[in-house]
Amino acid sequence: MTDETRKQWDDIINALHLIQATGLTREELHGHIETVAVMMDLTTVLADVIDSILLDIDDLLAKVKTPLDDRDRSYFKELRKLIKASRKWAQRATRDTRHSERDDDLATESDWWKNFILMVEDRTGTDELKTRQLIRWVSTMPSQMHLFEHIRTKDFLRLIDEYDTIPRTD
Repeated sequence: MTDETRKQWDDIINALHLIQATGLTREELHGHIETVAVMMDLTTVLADVIDSILLDIDDLLAKVKTPLDDRDRSYFKELRKLIKASRKWAQRATRDTRHSERDDDLATESDWWKNFILMVEDRTGTDELKTRQLIRWVSTMPSQMHLFEHIRTKDFLRLIDEYDTIPRTD
């Protein structure tokens, strides 16, 4: 966090009397604001990833001569419209929180996240063992941003177990 960002956040904390209102320390509030900013960036990036994946789906369907019917095309367009609106909102909120614009960085990040998600899906597929190995490996890395520390690896793996008990109609 830069000194300029810290001052901007202090101005927000002071203007809204957040220390008195929340009972949190200035440092705790800084941590929460930073977490919100990171999650807003992630919201922006993931909305962009979803939009990109939808465009890929549309292209692939056209290549195999299976276009969407009128009803599905309408849903598809509406979904893209909602995703773009969520991305626009998240970008604005991020600018309000960080008082900066990161559109170029976020475009690169969204390409990275899309590729990462597709690679994980490609490498793990439906193989539960590979998924568990990946989660365990990632969980050995120390937290850099403290976003996910409250969930332990065993709790995360339990979620996979619960998902695996849902009846499927494959």
